[in-house]
Amino acid sequence: MDYIGRSDRLRPFYHRAPDISELIKHAGERADFSLEKRATLVQVLREQYSASDLQIKGRLAENLEMLSQSESRTVTTGHQLCLFGGPLYVFYKLLHIISQAERLNASNPGFYTLPVFWMATEDHDLEEVNHVHFRGREIRWETNQSGAVGRMEIHELEPLIALLQTQLGSGRRSQSAAALLREAYRDGLTLAQATRILVHAWFGDRGLVILDADDPRLKRYAHELFERELLESESSKAIQSQSEELARSYPVQAFVRPINVFYLTPGSRLRIEHRIGGFQTADGSKIWPRSELVEELRAHPERFSPNDLLRPL
Repeated sequence: MDYIGRSDRLRPFYHRAPDISELIKHAGERADFSLEKRATLVQVLREQYSASDLQIKGRLAENLEMLSQSESRTVTTGHQLCLFGGPLYVFYKLLHIISQAERLNASNPGFYTLPVFWMATEDHDLEEVNHVHFRGREIRWETNQSGAVGRMEIHELEPLIALLQTQLGSGRRSQSAAALLREAYRDGLTLAQATRILVHAWFGDRGLVILDADDPRLKRYAHELFERELLESESSKAIQSQSEELARSYPVQAFVRPINVFYLTPGSRLRIEHRIGGFQTADGSKIWPRSELVEELRAHPERFSPNDLLRPL
């Protein structure tokens, strides 16, 4: 599922949707992403690339510079941090938005469109990302870490890379692929950093911008969204009706809840639920009166995390 520009409503773009040029024009007419927010976003991105020892140059440097300008728009796709890149679908998904951006720049001279990969670093379902299937064999990373997968540290993946290399064979390309995996999945890096290094090697020269939104400076801009979700269950009303519409043609893969926000701490990500007089985490370990949760949200927005349905906003 890809998302176009900025919207105050969830606007999924499917491959059967209307022409993307019309969608990007609509996004351009409605955009109100301030220069201040753009500057913060670009600064965070630069720091994230630097933390992964990646150089910003060529098309990527041009795209980051354009991202700070009001005439730029984005075509964004997201995915979980699947081990070693995950299924081939992820590769084609990224290539697709790069091609979309290039086509839009050729047909819409009034805007500059750049592709963004939003890494689902805050997702906590490790069992969905800790393995890869290759030539009929499952290669699995075992770890006792918990919480947001993007924060998990890489440890002792060399045996898995060596196993994958034997499956690839002894040719020059297999050696190059194994060398890239060893560079990306180094001990001490986080899974988010490893994924950035891998995807950057694939598409950095095509200008793909890779974002990890798990940053306090970015969460600060989302606190009003989270507050509306907590107090008004805003998204569930819109998503429920859209899910019912999609269910006529597609199997529903994500289910909306009254609150689509998690409480995020080191090693933990827990769903927030209503309770009489306030809120609690799904396991009951944290309980807040209504006013105290709002106060904590405003003071520490980085402790709150959107689920997959709220994330596009």
